Amino acid sequence: VSVIKESIDAVEVATRKVSIELFNGKVKDTLGKSINNLVDNDFIETHPAYLEAMSKLYGYASDGGIRHPKTEIKHKIDLAEATFMLEICSAFISMLKAKLADWRNR
Repeated sequence: VSVIKESIDAVEVATRKVSIELFNGKVKDTLGKSINNLVDNDFIETHPAYLEAMSKLYGYASDGGIRHPKTEIKHKIDLAEATFMLEICSAFISMLKAKLADWRNR
């Protein structure tokens, strides 16, 4: 469970950091708001389904007590799910880093 929480939180922090650094994002912006800021400023030019997938994964991590535990976790998380989230989130952060490097070299 903590792998999923930490993975999606890392995506949120990385996205917010780029949004703040380049486009006056706010420290308290959510993942969705930071992504929208990057899209609005043509930093990320992707198909809406791609960004919706990340948003849905964020929603998945927010449901059932993974990110904000209030009660017992509703989902049984196995190694395969944890690995999937870790790899997807890592890939998203790697994409942000590459785009940031490209942006700075313009």
